[in-house]
Amino acid sequence: SDSRNSIFSCLLVFRIPFQMMYSLFPTPVFHENHKHLCDRFNSSQNDFKIVSDTLLDKGFELIKRMGLKTDYNNLKIKDIWLETFKEYSNQEYHVHYNSLVSGFLFLEVGKDTSFPIFCDPRSNTLLYKDINELENKDEVSAMSERVNIKPQQGDLIIFPSYLPHMFTVQKNNNILRFIHFNLHDKL
Repeated sequence: SDSRNSIFSCLLVFRIPFQMMYSLFPTPVFHENHKHLCDRFNSSQNDFKIVSDTLLDKGFELIKRMGLKTDYNNLKIKDIWLETFKEYSNQEYHVHYNSLVSGFLFLEVGKDTSFPIFCDPRSNTLLYKDINELENKDEVSAMSERVNIKPQQGDLIIFPSYLPHMFTVQKNNNILRFIHFNLHDKL
C-alpha cells in the first residue's frame, strides 16, 4: 500500500494539465523593421559596421532563443552578399549548410516584387496534411506547409539555416534588392 501511494503521488507531480498548450517543435524566426539600416547602407557614408553589428546582435538573440550554446565573441558573418532581383529572377527551395542562422535585410522593395516563402522543415507533417484539410488556409498555424512574407524596405528576417526557403519568380521589372547572409560561430 505504501509503495502504491508513492507511485501515485509521483504521477501527480508529473501530470500535465489538459488546459496547457505546448509547442514542441517551434521554428523561431526573427522579423523586425530596421529601415535606418537601409539609410546607412545606401548613404554615401556606407556605414557597414552598424549594419554588420545589428546582424550579429539580432542573430545572436535568435541563436539563444533556439537554445544553442554559443559565445557572442565567436559569432561571425560567414557569408554575405547583395542580391538584386529584376524580371524573372527567383530562387528555388534551399537551405544553408554549415551555418547557424541565415537572413535577409531588404534594402529596396518595389511594388509587387518577389518575396520569400518558408517551408515547414518537419517532413513528416506532410503525411498528416494529405489526409486533413487545414481549418483556415490563410492563417499561419502549426500545420502551415508554407509561409509567405511580403517584405517592406528595412525588414530584417533571420531564421535557422536549416529552414527551407525560396523566392517567388519576379513578374515585373521593379527592383528587389536585399542583403543575404549566414552567421556561424565556428569558421
